[in-house]
Amino acid sequence: MNDAGKPAPRLLLVDDKPDNLFVLKELIDEFIPGCDLVESFSAPRGLAIALHTPLDGALIDLRMPGMDGIEMCRRFREDPRTANIPILLITAHDSTAEVRTRALEAGARDFISKPIDARELTAKIQVILRDKEAEDTLRRRQLKLEEMVDVRSHALMESEEKFQQLAENINEVFWLFDLESEQLLYVSPAYETVWDRTPAELYRHPPSRFQAIHPEDRPRIEAALGGRQTTTLHLEYRIVRRDGTLRWIRDRAYPVRDGSGRVHRIAGVATDITEQKLAEEKNRHLEHHLARERKLEAIGILAGGIAHDFNNMLASIIGFTEMALRSVEGQPLIKNHLEVVLDAGLRAAELVRQILMFSRESGPVPMAPVAVTPIIKEALKLLTPHLPPGVALTVDLDRTAGPVLCQPVQIQQIIMNLFTNAVHAMKGRNGTLAIRLVNDPEGKTVDLMVEDEGQGMDEDTASRMFDPFFTTRTLGEGTGLGLSIVHGIVQHLGGSIMARSIPEKGSLFHVRLPLATTIGTPDSTFERTISNTPSRQGGHVLVIDDDLDVVYLCKSQLTSMGYTVTGTTSSQDGWRRFLERKDAFDLLLTNQGMPELTGIQLARRFQQIRPGFPVILMSGRGDADLLEEMAEAGIRRRLSKPFLQSALIATIQEVLQ
Repeated sequence: MNDAGKPAPRLLLVDDKPDNLFVLKELIDEFIPGCDLVESFSAPRGLAIALHTPLDGALIDLRMPGMDGIEMCRRFREDPRTANIPILLITAHDSTAEVRTRALEAGARDFISKPIDARELTAKIQVILRDKEAEDTLRRRQLKLEEMVDVRSHALMESEEKFQQLAENINEVFWLFDLESEQLLYVSPAYETVWDRTPAELYRHPPSRFQAIHPEDRPRIEAALGGRQTTTLHLEYRIVRRDGTLRWIRDRAYPVRDGSGRVHRIAGVATDITEQKLAEEKNRHLEHHLARERKLEAIGILAGGIAHDFNNMLASIIGFTEMALRSVEGQPLIKNHLEVVLDAGLRAAELVRQILMFSRESGPVPMAPVAVTPIIKEALKLLTPHLPPGVALTVDLDRTAGPVLCQPVQIQQIIMNLFTNAVHAMKGRNGTLAIRLVNDPEGKTVDLMVEDEGQGMDEDTASRMFDPFFTTRTLGEGTGLGLSIVHGIVQHLGGSIMARSIPEKGSLFHVRLPLATTIGTPDSTFERTISNTPSRQGGHVLVIDDDLDVVYLCKSQLTSMGYTVTGTTSSQDGWRRFLERKDAFDLLLTNQGMPELTGIQLARRFQQIRPGFPVILMSGRGDADLLEEMAEAGIRRRLSKPFLQSALIATIQEVLQ
């Protein structure tokens, strides 16, 4: 060890003459103290020492017997164990340039000539020692660096293997594109599963990555990925597989920068999101359906709110018109006018009941198999006069079409709304409105087609045409309920409705209704005649309704048939009268919806005083949800407003018997 704590430099001295070695050793000890000197009197011996002893340098005489210094240098350099030992070759003062050149080529680091100058010797030894230390330091660092490279290379190989395993075993498609060469560097095997194309095809022809994209999406994606992007992109597009099927892709593309910060590659992850898109579409459909149901519920609330008052008004119109008809025998003109009023009132009542179907308050609707053709013909008689100029109507109705299990008013509503919709679509246009009715070839449905050559509908309008309140008409021209009512009736009858529309070409509505087996007459709340008037009866009826006109109507209808009637517009007053004379009444005819006590609450009170007391409940609503409560309250029958006198008398007779 020297004073600095480092190991003492070890030098090999080789010369066949002992005197020369002695002088050389003395000079080094004097001018470079602290060196560990190893002596050899021959080249072979010196080589053997160098193979087994760590050395920092060697001083070798050029001229030696057997093996000279140049050959010894060559042997040092050929053996890896000694190749890094710096050699200072000792030559005669008259050595030629050729000799020196051979020595350098053999591996000598430098020369010193005899007689040896102490200062020159010291300087050159210090140089080779410094060089050796620097080379050793560099070699150690290189070895360390190589170790680090090996470790990192191994880690990189492991990372690449893991990435490859990951890429080959997941559904996402990894890809890497080089912008300089415009070549695809990598695409994972999932590409073939999703795209239905092999990665080899993509490697051979990178632009083909755009060819599989749907033509409508391709320009947008080419513009996004065609340049040298500097930000992350999130793209969604469709691809067309070889079998023609469409798949939805979500592609995330990331810029990759080189050492200078320049984007030179694009890395991406593409995911097949087709199932997600289908689920989203299903959710949108459900949301649309829910929105439509909410609109229908709004209609129901609206209809339920106005039905009671509206049906009370219709009850007065129908009831008093019916009574007036009985008093105009022999006056045909007046009778004809009153029959028109009665018919309009009955049709209005049917319309109210159809609207109540949206609120599901109408209860079960009595239906029977009916022939469709006569109903459509009758409706067209009323509709044809409203055709605008320039519109030609063609009608092709199969006389044998049907029957359909329904109520006639439902078929009327279907044809009237489809006709009106077609006429509106052809407003200001010339063309043909065609109506066709046939039995389908398989004998399962009756098919009604209404086709116009009107303005047609775009995709957005067509998707909303059955929505309640949706209309393309200007304010005041439509309510947006026509097609919605048609859709509701068709569904209620177990059928289907489809529409095909082309903007500026026209629309076709195709209604399919299930065939019934026989033709009959539907049970109806209303008859359009006043024949078969019931025979006169007797009994005391307590009438309670918060509408004075209805009380007056019932009292007039019943009194004319021989009944005694006590009427009131207050449920509390009616209850008081019953308590005062509970044995004087034979039947309670009460409205359901009243501000003090409902009809059901009254019925319960009457049953407590007189169990089994006959009660008939009148209602302008559907009350389908109250059937169980009505039965528990002892209510014998329910009478829907408006009603004919014959229906009222028949119901009372049935209950009293």
